[in-house]
Amino acid sequence: YYASTYINGGDYCSIVVKTREGRPIKVDGNPLSGVTKGGTSAQVEASVLSLYDNDRLRAPKAAGKNTKWEDLDQAVIAKLNEINAAGGQIRIVSNSIISPSTVAVLEKFKAKYPTTQHIQYDQNSHYGILKANEESFGTAMIPSYDFSKAKTIVSIAADFLNSWVSPIEFTKQYALVRDAGEGQKEIARHYQFESNLSLTGANADYRAQIKPSEEGAVVVMLYNLIAGLAGKPTTEGGKDVKYLKAAAEELWKNRGNALVVAGSNDKSVQTL
Repeated sequence: YYASTYINGGDYCSIVVKTREGRPIKVDGNPLSGVTKGGTSAQVEASVLSLYDNDRLRAPKAAGKNTKWEDLDQAVIAKLNEINAAGGQIRIVSNSIISPSTVAVLEKFKAKYPTTQHIQYDQNSHYGILKANEESFGTAMIPSYDFSKAKTIVSIAADFLNSWVSPIEFTKQYALVRDAGEGQKEIARHYQFESNLSLTGANADYRAQIKPSEEGAVVVMLYNLIAGLAGKPTTEGGKDVKYLKAAAEELWKNRGNALVVAGSNDKSVQTL
């Protein structure tokens, strides 16, 4: 058994890999992790299959032919120096980088080649969350959500148990407040507003189907309902849907222990 780390773009999981005769045969979550706490996902467990693909490249290629790493490095460095000397533009395209050591290497690269720009792109993007927080708080960042402290959870098109931000971490937290076990008299109430049935929506207490085009209007109405309860000014627009009023009342009742999350394409992401 070997402790390791699974990373795929912004997806992260602390893992333990079982090997047999030197070959990895099973990937499980590492229960000693303070972040994922032994959690895993189908994608993480299936990653072991990528180690046995006979069609994988066995060497670097240049112009369609195999080459050596040393020759490739020399060719790339020579081209970078040529572009840099001419004041040309250099771009690095990658998935989201969550490794501090990798970020440090990129900074050294940009210091040597000042025209370099780093573009991060993910198949499942959370750019909307970054922009929402930049516009709201002046910092482009994705917050660390803790579902284990919530008494009321409202999600607008955020499938946080399956694919939204950090589902492995969120699933463990969610389970803690949704398990009416011994000594736990109450569980967190979960409202889900979404267009298609998701894994998260299937676990909700109350689920209302909305159009994708209505997500922003539902957020506005939720804001207005809470603002009304707080005696604060409301804003224009909004669309009322089933269960939304009840969700607002519970959010207001449990303020300080309530969480509202929205899909990354929506610019309204707030922690109450």
